[in-house]
Amino acid sequence: MNQTRNLDYRRVKILVKKLISSIFQYNDYRVLLLDDFTKRSTLNKRYSLRAYARDLELSSGHLSSVLKGRKSLNLTNYKSIFSKIGFIEEKEFDYAEKLVIYKITDNQILREEALDYINKHYESLRMKDHSERDGIINSAKHLIIYMTISRISDCRTVEKVADSFGISTKCFKAITDELICLGYIKKEGKNFFAVDKNVAITASPKILGCAAELSELLFANMKENGGINFPLKSTHSLIMGFDDDSFHQAIEVYKQFLHQIYRISQNTKSINKITIFTDILTTTVIENT
Repeated sequence: MNQTRNLDYRRVKILVKKLISSIFQYNDYRVLLLDDFTKRSTLNKRYSLRAYARDLELSSGHLSSVLKGRKSLNLTNYKSIFSKIGFIEEKEFDYAEKLVIYKITDNQILREEALDYINKHYESLRMKDHSERDGIINSAKHLIIYMTISRISDCRTVEKVADSFGISTKCFKAITDELICLGYIKKEGKNFFAVDKNVAITASPKILGCAAELSELLFANMKENGGINFPLKSTHSLIMGFDDDSFHQAIEVYKQFLHQIYRISQNTKSINKITIFTDILTTTVIENT
């Protein structure tokens, strides 16, 4: 029975190729669809939302309303849509079904069952506790260089970014050599690569000093370059207190926030404003005394 169901959906034309590696990295199907469209439109600049809707066999107005949260997928069309973007396994359909049910049902029992299933199978983005290996925050310059390498691989470009923050060539080489030795980055030819792209440091005494130094460097950079224009309303600095449970909830919200921000940036028509986000989250644990 299950094999037949999978084979039927294997006959459905998949758009270009499967671009989202795992459905289980999403707990909102709208974010997944937005990311899928973003990846496809990035590969083909002429690929529009109207074309995406056509390939999904939806009206462009309906798809737009779904992505904006005004309408939802339903239990009749979700299989066809997810199979077209490459998800054809039984376990993928089961997870997609729960994502849809969670959004559309008014039945509290079904909603809770769907949420339990989602939480059980959701693959959280990698957030590693490297408190015992906190070389990334030996200084704000270490953090800036690592953050840049997590986004850009070309060595010369990374060095130019570092230079804009007043990091000399000698200092740049010393820090990159140190980060390589610590195992946070590697160098292959003319490219750097970040080994751990998502790192959570939760208990290092270096955090507050690094944050203070980073703020000075960021504001000095903005002053030197005439300021930075943040798009619309942007929150660029947060210091908040949490207990253990609320902290873990905040981590999940933070990761979904990154998905949304990335999606909005990819849909920009003409770029005249720039802001910088990083996947590095630094927190510190306050001991009760």
